[in-house]
Amino acid sequence: MTAKIEVVFTLSFLMGLCLCLTNCTPVPSSPTAVSPVPVFTEQPPATAMPTATSAPLSTQTLQPSLLDTPARQSTVLTDGVVAVITHDTLALVTLAEGSPHPLLEAPLPTYTHLRFDWSPAGSQIVYGRLADLWLVDVESRRTRNLTNTPDRWELLPSWSPNGKMVAFTSRPLDPREYGVTEGTLYAGFGGQLTLIQADGSDYRVVDEQGPALSSTPSWSPDSKHLVYAAGGSLYIYDLGQGQRQGVTLSDYGLPANFYACAPSWSPQEDEIALLFSTRSEPGDTSVEKGYAILNLTDHTSRVLKRYTLTDTMAYEGISAGEHIGGCTQFPALWSPRGDYLLLRIMTIPRTNRQSSLSVIDAQGGQERALAGIYGAYQADWSPDGKWVVYVDNGERSLNVVNPFDPDERYQILRPLCCSGVAWRP
Repeated sequence: MTAKIEVVFTLSFLMGLCLCLTNCTPVPSSPTAVSPVPVFTEQPPATAMPTATSAPLSTQTLQPSLLDTPARQSTVLTDGVVAVITHDTLALVTLAEGSPHPLLEAPLPTYTHLRFDWSPAGSQIVYGRLADLWLVDVESRRTRNLTNTPDRWELLPSWSPNGKMVAFTSRPLDPREYGVTEGTLYAGFGGQLTLIQADGSDYRVVDEQGPALSSTPSWSPDSKHLVYAAGGSLYIYDLGQGQRQGVTLSDYGLPANFYACAPSWSPQEDEIALLFSTRSEPGDTSVEKGYAILNLTDHTSRVLKRYTLTDTMAYEGISAGEHIGGCTQFPALWSPRGDYLLLRIMTIPRTNRQSSLSVIDAQGGQERALAGIYGAYQADWSPDGKWVVYVDNGERSLNVVNPFDPDERYQILRPLCCSGVAWRP
């Protein structure tokens, strides 16, 4: 698994270097409508998605369906502002204008900055630089080192909904990383759950000896709990009690052999979306993967999407089961009202899986594709839930699409412009 993660992120780093060689060029004048993307076509989901207890995963077939479409928007991008990583710096883009305005004077030297997060008030951004987490005020452009730890590497920040704290991962620096934190990570991507106050006080590693996280921890809407996955298991951390509790998937009706990944807490408080994978053995050449939702109130679950990942050409020295197992995808992103989710699936080299970006109904499992064959490198909802902004994973252009009518889409910045993106609250 470690070797695989290093390969994926090395590829991301090399693509980032290519971006550095090309200036980010805005689309002239106003955003331009572009060709539509076809409806989701891979063995698509049935109109009534089965629950976790209805039938074995291998017997369920996905059929195409459409989302209920609201009234078509007559105008686009009013007051929309996103933060993007472009030309190795963090910049703001007013979508109706289409020009990036850099926030930072110093370049961001590694791909570890790609995961960043807005403060709930939309006044600051937390991002990674030189193994620390930093804050930038978007009006004054003043920056400060939030964590300032000479012996730890911090990643994957997530701002609490009440704006008071930042959760993230941290780990001790590998001996080979001292003095070279502008380069590639030698140790793992992620680390132990760690918390800090937004003013930089009360830095605390929650569980130094516990299993490492490899995806961003997710806050409950009341900022009192965090959910995260580590080592294939799901945990909820209670800030008031200072304790973590394991979540047993079989208690929610899901198979006991599911490997839990990348959880995301719903704005509706009582649900958590997660990525799952059947646990693989070394000789396995395929696994079942997908997305499910846990209801914390009645301890039930529903499976929204599943697909089979098949190894087509194993790496030398790595078994097929190790290549395709575990967590290699990103959390589902809830819409602001909690009624839809964005699913961003990335290609895994030497497998049958292609990248995709789609929106799925959180209740009925209805799904529609939003991007082309390369999917999205990163994506985010608009604060009103009416639009989705994404960076195309193939050409790296910045685009906005109506998730309920994907024929309505606009290219904001031309290809080879961007990597990370997040919509301002």
